[in-house]
Amino acid sequence: MNELLTYGVPVLQLQRKPWFKDGRLLAMWTADSQVLIKQTMYQLYAELKPFLKSFCTHIKGNGGVKGTARWLMAHMKKIQFVARFDVASYYQSICHHSLLKQLDEIRVDKKLQGVVKDYLQVPDTEGSGRGMVAGGS
Repeated sequence: MNELLTYGVPVLQLQRKPWFKDGRLLAMWTADSQVLIKQTMYQLYAELKPFLKSFCTHIKGNGGVKGTARWLMAHMKKIQFVARFDVASYYQSICHHSLLKQLDEIRVDKKLQGVVKDYLQVPDTEGSGRGMVAGGS
């Protein structure tokens, strides 16, 4: 069983080794790790909320794709078409250093940063400093 470390203490634990499905890296966490990840997500959201703009419709509660389309139709009468794009290899291209630096710059709690750092280590078997498991936004 793989254990990740925060401040030298095992925090996140995988129930099984990460695997690829449809070109995406997936991970199965232990129940305790799932709870910690969910708690961390809520705490991060609370700390980051002052920095998140309401027009970032990809953030939960800000409208999503449908909300974006409604806003565009209401505010831009001359638009005939709207396109939605997805970033290729988004999760595989996340730069650990940049993400952790941003969290540090806005003074996110160090324990939360530690959990994020541990979480990012899962796919980084080659030490490239890039990538995260799919669905870990």
